[in-house]
Amino acid sequence: MKRKGTVGLSVLGAWSLLIVGAKAEIRTVTYQKWDDCVELTNGAARIIVAPSAGGRVVHYNRDNGPNFFLGGYQIDIGPELEYPPAHQPLWSGRYEVEKIGPLSVRLISPKDEATGVQIVKVLELAESGAGLVVRQMMKNVGSKEIAYCLWDRTLTGATYGLFELNPKSRFPARWSIRQGESRSYRYDGASPSSPRVKIIGDLLITVPGKKMEKVGADSVAGWIAGFRDGWLYVKQFPVYPNADYADGGNSVEFWVDPAGTRTEIEPLSPKVRLQPGESYSFDERWDLQRVEETIVGADDIPKLLPTIRKMAQLPKGSADDKTSSDAARPAPLGVFAKPNLVAWCIVPFDVKKRGPEERAQMLKRLGISRFAYDYRAEHIPTFDQEMQMLKKYGIELTAFWFPGSTPQKNKESQIILDLLRRHKITTQLWVSMGDPAPKSQQAEKVEAGAAVIRAIAEEAAKIGCTVALYNHGGWYGEPENQIAIIQQVKLPNVGIVYNFHHGHDQMDRFPDLLKKMQPYLLAVNLNGMIEDGPKKGKMILPLGQGGRELGMLKVIQASGYSGPIGILNHRADVDAEQGLRENLEGLRGLLKQMGDDKAGQTY
Repeated sequence: MKRKGTVGLSVLGAWSLLIVGAKAEIRTVTYQKWDDCVELTNGAARIIVAPSAGGRVVHYNRDNGPNFFLGGYQIDIGPELEYPPAHQPLWSGRYEVEKIGPLSVRLISPKDEATGVQIVKVLELAESGAGLVVRQMMKNVGSKEIAYCLWDRTLTGATYGLFELNPKSRFPARWSIRQGESRSYRYDGASPSSPRVKIIGDLLITVPGKKMEKVGADSVAGWIAGFRDGWLYVKQFPVYPNADYADGGNSVEFWVDPAGTRTEIEPLSPKVRLQPGESYSFDERWDLQRVEETIVGADDIPKLLPTIRKMAQLPKGSADDKTSSDAARPAPLGVFAKPNLVAWCIVPFDVKKRGPEERAQMLKRLGISRFAYDYRAEHIPTFDQEMQMLKKYGIELTAFWFPGSTPQKNKESQIILDLLRRHKITTQLWVSMGDPAPKSQQAEKVEAGAAVIRAIAEEAAKIGCTVALYNHGGWYGEPENQIAIIQQVKLPNVGIVYNFHHGHDQMDRFPDLLKKMQPYLLAVNLNGMIEDGPKKGKMILPLGQGGRELGMLKVIQASGYSGPIGILNHRADVDAEQGLRENLEGLRGLLKQMGDDKAGQTY
């Protein structure tokens, strides 16, 4: 039975635009079981959208070729591993549609109460060829902060899927495979294996077979593709290496069905936090071409790379498209915006000695949605409760303080790794240590430190976690020595967390140090800074009460770093809530001095 109903403002029935010579047209058509579809065509490509089926693109072909889709395109919200509430209005509800240009339409979802999300999609077909700009936006239409990613799920008839692997991947295997049952999924990036996957050089290729699989990778190439019967389909999209890719660390994924006939092509955005009224965009550019290369099997797929790189060009903006703003960045409000802040040093450093639920409630009151967990032995019995309360109050566990010794020989390390595994949490492990070889030369120190970090990183990779070397003074606290350790370890899931309060003697070198650290930088923790702070008994100062932190913040802002920013209490005789408030107020004042009104308005 065909689905009935009006579309948008009941104006689509009158749409029919013909540009002489170009055969450009937007009109309503009947397609399969829907009689209210919207067709865009430019004489070469044909796009059909079903507004009453979640605004899906159900047909995409070129030059009278076959429909490349078998199910079509829909933008979903994720990450899948965090199991967002059911959101039928977004997935399959009726979308309103309006024409905004000669070959472009805007689709608007119903508001979903369960998630607080509304989806807006803009499709903009090129005047010739099959190029299609797809602008995807989610808006927080609820009354509280939300944290999701945009998850493109395009079900195609591709025989082969392919993407480029990251040479500096966080995964030892450079790709990962989903394991477990529904609602207990995890990704194995240490030793993945599947008959549906073939690795050729830097390419991962999904191949025909009879086993259902879901695979992914932290690709930074910015494209993903599918191939079938001479037709090549390519999606281009932005990638942010320092951002929070929360679906196991993957920026791209494939799902292949057990019948061997369908491939779901899935680029993912980073997970972003949005306050009520805020929105986030993740734009793509599609193209579809018939290729001249002869492809007999998977071994021939690398021949497509030159064509893919030519097709995967940056999308061009549209002057009248209000969703094509700079919101496509993972931190659209700036690196120092409140949603990017992480509370640090608030567990043992809290005169009120809060428990897990009180601590989560405090963070909620302050509007801080990210937390790095430091602990002492007395906190170990409440580890599970801590994880439960963070989930209950919507607080992200951004990092976990981790022992600086070989995990196999450290009981606390084993407890933490098991905790994160059981709660299916991927996070950063912040690791400090003393001089790893006190009486040895530089090379021996580096090797000794690398041996410990390598052992930790290998265990962390098994559960999708990263390891960040934490500067805490001494030889190990020098960034150049940490970089030497990382280069010796040669594992992709190892980086640096830099702490202002342990870098007083590095302030003059900070601009140069930041350049050296930036390829490895996973987080930065701020502090008020003065000359000889530790010697003056002022190692810990709230932001705005030092004389040097303003300049250091400007250096970070100019660098383009976009990862987490920590603020800390670190005073056992101070209420952690008071300490965090002092830093929030101080940082807001510094942002005003920096002229960063956009970030300042988030406080």
